[in-house]
Amino acid sequence: MSTFSRSQKAISEEETLLQKLGLSRQEALIYITLLSEPESLTVGELSRLSALHRPTVYRTVPNLIDKGLITKELHSKRTRYRAESPRKLRPVFDQLREEIEASLPQLEKTFDHKQEHPSVKMLEGKRAVSFMLFDVLHTLSQGETYYRYSSADPSVYGSTGHLPRNYKKLRDLKQIKRLVITTSAVAKVQEPTSAREVKIFPVNYGVIDHNVSQFIYGNKVAFVDYTNEIVLMIQHDKIAKFQAQIFKMLFDRLN
Repeated sequence: MSTFSRSQKAISEEETLLQKLGLSRQEALIYITLLSEPESLTVGELSRLSALHRPTVYRTVPNLIDKGLITKELHSKRTRYRAESPRKLRPVFDQLREEIEASLPQLEKTFDHKQEHPSVKMLEGKRAVSFMLFDVLHTLSQGETYYRYSSADPSVYGSTGHLPRNYKKLRDLKQIKRLVITTSAVAKVQEPTSAREVKIFPVNYGVIDHNVSQFIYGNKVAFVDYTNEIVLMIQHDKIAKFQAQIFKMLFDRLN
């Protein structure tokens, strides 16, 4: 009897995948061992090839039989086991998906309860802005609006480096609207659209070229420093409402 020649890395990857599908480590090892053998195996052979103790094998094979991943055969009064097609994993995956879907409402309820408490977090690095923008999409509901002050360098808007993958597509699918107060330089590259209304900072307050932005969305306020790639996110219902009111008062007074 000879096991198919496969690298330890390949076996490890298969084991990891099976565990992601809900199998225990022992179930994954036994199934992979049987899958690798052209002939059925006894418990003793399974124990030797999988490096699992016999009692562990005896306890585990009924679980795999229940999942439809292995079958039991009788040869010369000896019980042997054979792997079924990996296609039998689909029902296992479907069951896992159903369990996840069933548990999501309670998990989201727990998360939403936590979200009610004020929090402050600071993010650093190239992905900080991407994380914040994705959070905007996650936080806002269909057709809602966020508010933005921006003194960002105009080149920021010509680059996709800070944008999450498919950000614009997802934003447009949710029909997220934007009200923006910015510099004349940014306004030239951020022209108004049906979903974005832009107004310009008054010139009598000096040059505003700090390369930072402020986002107000839902119950959150985020400050972005593009130069140092830092995002400060504040989650506080009253602070967000207060900032939104100030923004709208200023926005209404600008030409």
